[in-house]
Amino acid sequence: MCIRDRAQGLVDDTRIEAQEAWYEARNLMAQMLRREQAELRSFATYTHSDAEKAEGFSKDLDAQVAMLNGWINSRAAMRGAHDFQPLAPWHGEPDASRIPVRTAEFGPLIFQNDDVLLDRLGSGRMAKIKLLDSRCV
Repeated sequence: MCIRDRAQGLVDDTRIEAQEAWYEARNLMAQMLRREQAELRSFATYTHSDAEKAEGFSKDLDAQVAMLNGWINSRAAMRGAHDFQPLAPWHGEPDASRIPVRTAEFGPLIFQNDDVLLDRLGSGRMAKIKLLDSRCV
């Protein structure tokens, strides 16, 4: 599914309040633009391309997103959304400012580090762990 279709799905989704759907669709476009422009810069650096030419392509992406945002705006207006705010509708809620933190110092759990659990938890706690796939033992 292309980004435009995903944005349309969001802005037209009646299960989402119109203002929130509008924000989500525009946010999807903004994040896609950031990703595509970063890829363009990375590719230009990797290939030693002309920076001005790459900047021209970046401006083309800006224009394309502006056109799509205009379309998203009109779809949102049809649903009754107005006065687009660049902040998420839930930005003022207390939970929106919570940032997850590690509760303990713990390394990556990848198959090369299966002894990490034994080292960190000890054999008593390790014996209590029930693996989803018993072939991993």
